[in-house]
Amino acid sequence: MTKTKEKLRELREDIDRIDGKIATLMRERFSLADEIGKTKKRNKMKIENTRREKIVLAEVKKLIKGNKQKKAILNIYKEIIKQTKRLEK
Repeated sequence: MTKTKEKLRELREDIDRIDGKIATLMRERFSLADEIGKTKKRNKMKIENTRREKIVLAEVKKLIKGNKQKKAILNIYKEIIKQTKRLEK
C-alpha cells in the first residue's frame, strides 16, 4: 500500500470512530428529547421553546468560535434542533 493510500485509510478510520461517537451521542440526545416531550405533554406545555433554541445555538457558537466550518456546524445544529422538536411531538 502506498503512503498516500495508507494515510487515507488512517484518516477514514478516524472519521469512522468519530461517526460512532456522534451516533451514540445523538441517540442519547434524542432519547432525552423524547423524555422532555413526554414531560411537556403531561404538563400541557408547548413543544416550541425559541428561547431555549437561541441559548443552545449561542452556546454552540461559543464552542466553535474561530472555526472555519462555523456555518456548517451551526446549520447541523439547527437541523438537530428541528429533528429534536419533531421527536418531542
